Amino acid sequence: MLRSLLVKAILEYNKYHSPEASASISKMSNEFFTLQFHGPFCQSCGIRDYFDDFVYDLESVCKYTASIVKVTEAGEDCYVVEFSNIMPNA
Repeated sequence: MLRSLLVKAILEYNKYHSPEASASISKMSNEFFTLQFHGPFCQSCGIRDYFDDFVYDLESVCKYTASIVKVTEAGEDCYVVEFSNIMPNA
């Protein structure tokens, strides 16, 4: 079930952010998931805004919420972001 929710939210995210930023699933468990974000990213924007936007898409499209736990730069134009506290919106 989590995978299908993430795929749905990623499709929505990529529809509006790509090619500037694109998300893909890296890891998943019941407690957390990790996404990779690739792209040239707007340098005048705060990089964290891209990751927060994914949380907003997850909430609006799938009616679930998650929290950003850790952001790691994984090379040029690539970030790995770990999310947790996955739960339905109240």
